[in-house]
Amino acid sequence: MPRFGEYVDFTLKFLLAFGVIFELPLAITIAPEWAWLRRNSSPQPKYAILLIFVIAAILTPTPDVFNQA
Repeated sequence: MPRFGEYVDFTLKFLLAFGVIFELPLAITIAPEWAWLRRNSSPQPKYAILLIFVIAAILTPTPDVFNQA
């Protein structure tokens, strides 16, 4: 018999996975816009990458670097 915490963890992982899968067509539709964003973005994206990494470090529930990346 699974515990309640295991059930919630399993359910949330599946909801997240299916949410990503159902959003994939939208990402494919917007993909041509990404080239435009890359062309018109600043030449120094290192600050954006650093900010994304810091936000990922805060939002990741485990302390291991593999999950963060």
